[in-house]
Order: sequence, then structure tokens, then C-alpha cells
Amino acid sequence: MIFQTHSYNRLVFATAFAILALTATGLETLLNGECQWRRGFWLPLALLAGLFIWCVYRAEVLPEPLATQIETMVRNGQPAGWIKDADGVRQAQAWFALHYKISAAWCGTGLIIWLIFRFGRLNRRILVSVIGVLLLGDLLWFSHGRNYQCDPAFYYPEIPALRAAAGTAPGRVMGYNCFPANFAEAVGLSDVRGYDAVDPAKWASLLAIAADEHSFKMDYAATFWLTPRMEITETNTAQLSPILDMLGVRHVIFRGSPPQGVKPAFQSPDYWVLENRSALPRVFVPRRVEVVPDNEERLGKLALPEFNPRETAYVETPVDLPPECRGVVKIENEIPTRIVIAAQMDTAGLLVLADRWDQGWRAYVNGKRVPILKTNHALRGVMLPAGTGTVEFRYASVTVTCAFVLAAGALAILLVWLAVAAWLGRMGGNI
Repeated sequence: MIFQTHSYNRLVFATAFAILALTATGLETLLNGECQWRRGFWLPLALLAGLFIWCVYRAEVLPEPLATQIETMVRNGQPAGWIKDADGVRQAQAWFALHYKISAAWCGTGLIIWLIFRFGRLNRRILVSVIGVLLLGDLLWFSHGRNYQCDPAFYYPEIPALRAAAGTAPGRVMGYNCFPANFAEAVGLSDVRGYDAVDPAKWASLLAIAADEHSFKMDYAATFWLTPRMEITETNTAQLSPILDMLGVRHVIFRGSPPQGVKPAFQSPDYWVLENRSALPRVFVPRRVEVVPDNEERLGKLALPEFNPRETAYVETPVDLPPECRGVVKIENEIPTRIVIAAQMDTAGLLVLADRWDQGWRAYVNGKRVPILKTNHALRGVMLPAGTGTVEFRYASVTVTCAFVLAAGALAILLVWLAVAAWLGRMGGNI
């Protein structure tokens, strides 16, 4: 399953690149007259002719269910996916036929070029220029504006409920038995389940505490389709696990129509959104900090129903803080590799950023580097003194730094080698 899901694009790229390389090599060999026409060369000609005939046929004779069955279903009041009327049927049929006609045109062009290679006496420079223009035209047509997967009219429609949720106070979202985690990024929302199927173990452990017992799990993606444990309150809000409150999940997104009597915060055809009013901001200061070095014990405390992230945070190493911490913190600006936070602390305390801890992050308080504590099992925490200050998180991956060092070393070796080669060349000339 991993192979099929995540290696497909790489295999397509590798195969296409290999075909292109073989094509370029073969064309150069033929144009230089280094290879005589052989019987086996008729095989690609026959394949192109067969594809040309098939594409023309398929453009004129549509397959089922597109030819008649979908139209019959629509007339009987049974929509087929997004196709709900006769206009939709015609649109789908026209798009299908158009792309087969385009494919037939390319096959016919290839057929003509092969025949020219066999029987023509076209000037080599002209032929190379024509092929180059065709290849460039195909590339520009394919990539201009967007990568066409289907007719733009078939693209996923705008979802007003999600746009409305994206325009409210900052916070994360979570789908409930609907779309994968990365779908929300299309409208600027951030799903707490992450972007893709590679799940950091400690983050996945946190989300597992908040998951519904019937939540669907895949072997290679623990959080991709995870569904939260949730109740709908009398005030038409979502009541989630304290873990999701701590991670700032402000909205839960549903498909279909809400149950009778439920008034969602946002609703549009086929989607509705509930607000979680208990969600914490992405950065906050808990009242007290407890040291719990053991992973299992810490997860057990986080899983307790009475756990309150506003009151208590758990760290793995000893800290020196007052019994009660007070302070206000706020994100001032942010880019993917840098976060700046303004802090006004009444006492010394622990700033908790509800983002994943990673060894590539560095923290600076008023310009001085400080350690980042693993907080609440998977998050980032920074110790702050009393008073006003600025906290800055910067990402500096050790792997990327090593790669730059290796690249610089390789460049230095190359320059030295070129200098030695030039010097030896001069010495040989003098001799």
C-alpha cells in the first residue's frame, strides 16, 4: 500500500525520464545516419497507428456508462456524482471526446514523423527544429496556467462554510469522517492531523488519546483519517478532548447536513462546521509546570479526563519556577522557519507553543539562545523570566547545514583540482 500510494508519482517520473532519454538517443542515432532502418522499427509505427485509430474511435463512440447510462440515470432522478442534469452529461461527454481527439492528433503527428524518417528526404536541421517546436509546444500546453487533471469546470467547487471558518480567529481544524488532512489547506486552514501520511510518533501518540475508538486507521498513516472523540453541546458547540483544546482545534468540519436541532457556526451545501470554544491559542502560559520524565506516565496524565492544559504542563527535565505562573504571550509574526512571540510575564513561567518539538528548532529570548523543552510529550516549551520580552523560534535543520557544508567542500575540491590541472598544463607547455 505504501508503494502504491506514495511511490506512484516517482515511478511515473522515472519512467517518463527514461523514455525521453531513450527517444533522444534514438533520434540522434537516426539523424546521424549511424543506424539503418530495420524491420523492428515498424513496431512503433504500428503502435502509433493503432493508438491513432483507437483514439479517433473512442472520441466518436463514447464508452459506457458515459454514452447512455448516466444520461438515463439523470433522467430518472438519480444523479451520478456531480452530474445532476442533462447539461452536466453533455459537459462530461464533450470533455472526454476532446481529450481523445487531442491524443489522436499527437499520435497522428508521431506517425507522420516516423514516415518521414523512413521515406522522407527532409533536411536534418528542419526536422530537428520541427520536433523541438512540437516538444516545446506540448510542454507549454500541458503546464500553462495549471496542471490539467480534468476540465476546469469539473474542479472541486468552492465551499463557503470552509471559507467562512478560515476568516475567523486563528486556530486549527479537524475533519469528522470527511476529507483527508491536507484538503483544508486549499482554503488556508490548518488541520491538526498534519499534511501527509508521515506521522511523528509523539504527535501521533497525542492525537491517539483524543481519537474516537472507531476512528479509521491505516498502517502507514496513523492520523490521516483520524476522527476525534466529540460531543455536541446544548450551545451548538463541539466538546473535544483536552488534548485537542491544547492543540488549538477551533473548528470541526462535517459532511452532509447537521442533525435536527443543531445550528452550526457555518453551513453550506454538503458541509457544516461546529466551533470549539474551549480551544486554546497556539501559544499560552500554563499556571503550573510538573516534571514527569517517564513517557508512559506522562501520556497517562495527559489522557485523564480532568487534564486541563491551561492549568498544568508536563516537561521531561527539572525546572525552577514559582508554584503559580502568570503571563500573557502572543504571536507577532510568522513564516514557516521563524516565529516571533511577544511576552509580558508577571512571574517567571513556561511559554508553551502548541507546535511539534524538533531538534532543528532554536529558541532565543531577547536575542539570547535558550533550550527548548519537550512539553506535554510533543510540544515546544521555553522558560521565560518575569517582565517584557521577545521570544523567537528559528528553524535550522542539521541535515540541511551538513548538506551545505558538503557542497561547499565539494566545490573547494573542484576549484583546487582545476587550479592544479591548469598549473600542470602550463608546466607541460614550458617543458
